Amino acid sequence: MDSERKDVREGITLMLRCGIPHLVVNAGDTPLKMHWVIFPRDQEDWIYGIRSTPHSGRADAHTL
Repeated sequence: MDSERKDVREGITLMLRCGIPHLVVNAGDTPLKMHWVIFPRDQEDWIYGIRSTPHSGRADAHTL
C-alpha cells in the first residue's frame, strides 16, 4: 500500500507539472478516459489512485 500511495503522489505531481489539475475518471462500467473532473481534496485524503502515462500527461483514476 505504501508503494501505491507513492505512485499516487507521483501521479498527482506529474499532472500538476503538466498543468492538469484534474483527474481522468473511470465511472462504473463506462471508462470516461477524457472526462476531466476536479477533486478539491487535501493531498493526504485522496480516495482515487492515479495511473499516469508520463509522456502524454494522461491518467486514469481508480478507487483505492
